[in-house]
Amino acid sequence: MPIVDTYWAPETEENEAVAVDPLLLARQAKASMKAPVPGLARSPAGVAWVNEYTWFWLGEQEPLEATAREGAVWARVTAAPAELVVSGSAGEARCPVPGRAWTAADGGRKPGDDVCALVFRSSGSAVVLDVSVVYDVSWTSSTGAGGGLGQLTGEGAESVEVRESGTVVRS
Repeated sequence: MPIVDTYWAPETEENEAVAVDPLLLARQAKASMKAPVPGLARSPAGVAWVNEYTWFWLGEQEPLEATAREGAVWARVTAAPAELVVSGSAGEARCPVPGRAWTAADGGRKPGDDVCALVFRSSGSAVVLDVSVVYDVSWTSSTGAGGGLGQLTGEGAESVEVRESGTVVRS
C-alpha cells in the first residue's frame, strides 16, 4: 500500500509572493496604460511662415503610472516621455522631450539639438502634422524585480496654417 504524506501550508504573504510572477503583473499594468494625445506648442504660435523655422515643444507631460496587484505582490509601471516626433510635408523632426520654446535670443538661426523645428517650403491653409511622443517604460515590484519594459507611443495630429510673405519692389 502506498504511503501518502500530506503537507499543509497556511496562506501567508510569503507564500503568495512565490506564486505570482511580477513581470506578468508589470505587463498587465503596461497593457492598461494609454498614452495621451500629445499637447504640442509651437512658435510662432499663430501661423507658420514659408522658409522660416517653426519650433515645436511639448506642453506639460507627466510620467504615466499604472500598478497591477495580485495578493501581496504588486508591479508598478512608469512611462516617461523620451522623444518628440513631428512629421509632415515639411519633413520630420525628432528631438528629446520636452523640446524648447523659441526665445528672441534665438533669432532666425538654425536650431540646436535640443529643439524640434521644421521649415515649411510652401504655403497652405491646413498643413497636417503627425505628432508622436515616445515613452520609455520601466517597472518595479514588491519582490525587488524590475527593469525596462519597452516603449509606449502617444499619437495625434495638428493642423498648421502656413503663410508666405511676398514683397513688391518698384524702382
